Amino acid sequence: MNLFKRLHPVTLAVYFILVTGLTMFVNQPVLLMLSLCGSFLFVLLLSGRDFLAYLPYTFLLLLGAAVINPMINHNGTTILFFLNQRAITKEALVYGCFMAVMLAAVLFWFQSLSHLMTSDKWLFLFGTLTPRLALVLSMALRYIPLFRLQFQKITQTQKAMGAINEDSYRSKGAGSLKVFSIMVTWSLENAIDTADSMRARGFIDHHRKNYQRSRFNNYRFRKVDVIMLGVSLILTGITAAGIMSGTIEFTYYPVCSKLLFDRNTMISYTAFGILVLFPAVMEIKERVQWIYYKSGM
Repeated sequence: MNLFKRLHPVTLAVYFILVTGLTMFVNQPVLLMLSLCGSFLFVLLLSGRDFLAYLPYTFLLLLGAAVINPMINHNGTTILFFLNQRAITKEALVYGCFMAVMLAAVLFWFQSLSHLMTSDKWLFLFGTLTPRLALVLSMALRYIPLFRLQFQKITQTQKAMGAINEDSYRSKGAGSLKVFSIMVTWSLENAIDTADSMRARGFIDHHRKNYQRSRFNNYRFRKVDVIMLGVSLILTGITAAGIMSGTIEFTYYPVCSKLLFDRNTMISYTAFGILVLFPAVMEIKERVQWIYYKSGM
């Protein structure tokens, strides 16, 4: 049902490189807020309740990042108050807040990427250039959900055996250490089994150094990939032109500059807004279509 899941891995990689690159290296408040809205909506549609469960912890992390900057950075001319004889300025506070927005947007984009880019897609991307790196990367990505599932199984088993008492912090800490020890043992055993299995399948064969393994992939560069790639590059080019021309330039020090909303800046804002909101809009569109088709059955 998801359009982006059906896209070619190269198209997906280019899109996320463009979006995260603009988000990380352009400290423009409007662009950062647009990127945050687009990434938040998209990862919410992809993850649903799982994303909402981790959202409070993400908010606390970002709040800490926003508060730390004015405590260590005292640049700016507008002094709000003094803390331990050190000036807390409005400019440093604003900069810290938007750096937190940038971190949140990048984090949400990478969470969306983890849902769309499976291990076989990573293997397809890097398999030709660096086969060994692609193999290690795909194995690492595969072990993340396995570790999470195994951790949940071990924790539930320990609770069922009475080894972890939720009412006692001491028992809870001891139980967590025991679960960690079991996880390390399971990881080592799993690594040995994987190495033996790979050796049995000929992954380590020093007698056939020039042997080229065949690779199967079911990815075809279709018309929708060409359109998506072209639109992404055009919208990024319009946004980059606005950045390089200085029409959407914004400075935080020594005084926060004013946000402009004239014709040139609105063109750049609109282009970037379409770029970052397009995945969420397409996901909503396809879900509405699916509900409509189901209602007509």
